[in-house]
Amino acid sequence: LGLSVPAKGVMPNEMQAPLDDFLSYLRVERGLAENTILAYARDLEKFRAFLLQNGWNFAEAGPVGIRKFLLWLEKRGLESRTVARQIASLRNFYRYLRRENRIASNPTENLESPRVWKILPKYLTVEETEQLLGMPPETPLGVRDRAMLEMLYATGLRVSELGSLRVADLNLEAGYVRTLGKGNKQRIVPVGRSALAAVEKYYAGARARLLGGRVSPYLFVNRRGGRLTRQGIWLLLSR
Repeated sequence: LGLSVPAKGVMPNEMQAPLDDFLSYLRVERGLAENTILAYARDLEKFRAFLLQNGWNFAEAGPVGIRKFLLWLEKRGLESRTVARQIASLRNFYRYLRRENRIASNPTENLESPRVWKILPKYLTVEETEQLLGMPPETPLGVRDRAMLEMLYATGLRVSELGSLRVADLNLEAGYVRTLGKGNKQRIVPVGRSALAAVEKYYAGARARLLGGRVSPYLFVNRRGGRLTRQGIWLLLSR
């Protein structure tokens, strides 16, 4: 928020410990996925910075401080969906602080979330899907992209799950993949014939060419032989 020194003598380090403990609780005790924990961290760091700017700590903010923070978010033009997610992060954080007896009362108990309008998802027609699957060229990267698109289409995996797939997670003979999803829950996902054929073609030649003699446990790799990130997959999908 552009501040280097907090107001009224509130020290940044006294605000960091509760955040670190909460994120550790989400990771160890609740077993949440890393992407979910990172979202909590971003939301709560924004809140922490706002409190420091106003000279409050988590216990002192109270309902008034929280409402001022939410008003600040709204003035920045954030969508109601984003504000609702921020409120959910604050609720869970303050419930944790109250349960651990770090605060006397929970200031988020009577906090109302903004109405979030449900938006119907956009989807591809069968013809558009076939056109998309047919776009990758017959190059090592194109063969990889075709295999990834086929896997996404056939299994409904999340993009982060696709990027995290290891060679050991794939069973071509039985026709399934093993994936670790939200909450670190493992599940078995069947894979259709077309997707299996595309992955087998990629694994039989294109993957080794992309690795160039390197070794990787991950099924889908980039042109340098490294693991594909979620952002990298979205870029190739957009392209």
